[in-house]
Amino acid sequence: LFHKAIIQSGVATNPWGTAPYSGVETAVKISLLLGKKITDTKELIEYLRTVDATRLVEAERIVRPWK
Repeated sequence: LFHKAIIQSGVATNPWGTAPYSGVETAVKISLLLGKKITDTKELIEYLRTVDATRLVEAERIVRPWK
């Protein structure tokens, strides 16, 4: 009946498996940290696409540190 399968395990309540925060909220905080106050989603996306990847990752680590 089955020829192939993908084996997965875990529960939806693991803290690493859920995001209790808003992605837009995090992006706004990152832009503030990088010196730009932007709340419009389209402008925010355009701005973050221009930011150097290293700076973006460093800012993200400050805003959303792993616990």
